[in-house]
Amino acid sequence: MLCQLFLVFSTVQACNTARTTPCNTIVDIAIKTPSLSTLVTALKAADLVKKFDGHGSFTVFAPTNDAFSALPKGALAKFLKPGNKAKLIDVLAYHVLVDEVFADDFLDGEMLKTLETKYVTARIAGKNIFINSAKITIANVTASNGVIHIIDAVLLPHGPAPQPRPTPSPPAPPTPANHLWFRGFTEIYGGHYQCGEIDAAPRMPAAIFEPNNKAALRAYAQVTLSLYQYVTPLYSQDVHLELGRCADLGYTMQNTYARKTNWAPNVLMSGICAAKCKCQFCDPKPSRSFPCPSSSILPKCQDEPDDPSAGKFCSLCGPKFNEPIAVKSFQCSKKNFPCRGPKDKRSSLRGSVNNQFPTVFG
Repeated sequence: MLCQLFLVFSTVQACNTARTTPCNTIVDIAIKTPSLSTLVTALKAADLVKKFDGHGSFTVFAPTNDAFSALPKGALAKFLKPGNKAKLIDVLAYHVLVDEVFADDFLDGEMLKTLETKYVTARIAGKNIFINSAKITIANVTASNGVIHIIDAVLLPHGPAPQPRPTPSPPAPPTPANHLWFRGFTEIYGGHYQCGEIDAAPRMPAAIFEPNNKAALRAYAQVTLSLYQYVTPLYSQDVHLELGRCADLGYTMQNTYARKTNWAPNVLMSGICAAKCKCQFCDPKPSRSFPCPSSSILPKCQDEPDDPSAGKFCSLCGPKFNEPIAVKSFQCSKKNFPCRGPKDKRSSLRGSVNNQFPTVFG
């Protein structure tokens, strides 16, 4: 497959001046990739070639020939019949998103709306990404009008469409649930680390995980990573936080006791809550290790209902959301090949972080 894609990238020529459509489009790449020939046949049968051979910004989940062959016997031939053109269009549209989404942008449990106006679910399992039960085998094939992710199974919308035959590999991901895992690292000796993890989802508003609020969810994840690098002369909070679970890196030997820790100290939240929710985030407990503002005239942040339709999630500033949390920690289970520690230290944020959370707090 990699050789085939190399062939695609090395043989796509510059556009002929007489050509009115862009070159190196999604269709161009599919035509030049032998393992996607069945997909090209289906696009032609559905009269969708022009749609994906012009301008646009699509994400296409492209099943291989083997994926089409794994459908129930006769299903593909039935789809390709002229009388079933509408059903074929539905199936192909279920493989397309209206915006570009690259592999690093998928969130575990995220629901993505397709051209077929139904939803597919992204799941992250270690280094693997699944769309429904189909595994992305090659990601981020960039076209002039979008991005292609090659998958190993045909996606079928719920309803009368035939279901794919069960296969022993890969296993179907678990039923989607709201999860947002963060992991961090602390050094224990000589360059060896232990990994701690928490799932932020149970204390977050459920509405933030709905498809129409995915921008807010993505903003929350990114600003959390940024805030936990925030350093001032009086305060340092860098646990090398990143998205993911400890087990994904081989940290599976759980320590006996979970460690209770602060969810969000004053220095990390005060500026954002004041700017976005017009309230004072302040926890006077000594464990917060940073003084409350002495001259704030804002009311103290409360547990208030969110307004998802307005993009406001000010409950994230409230006491319930910011209660201390138990962090489960794990040691590396690999003896001869140590688990990796934190990635290269990213640049610490300095100065104000008030503008880092524009869509989540409101």
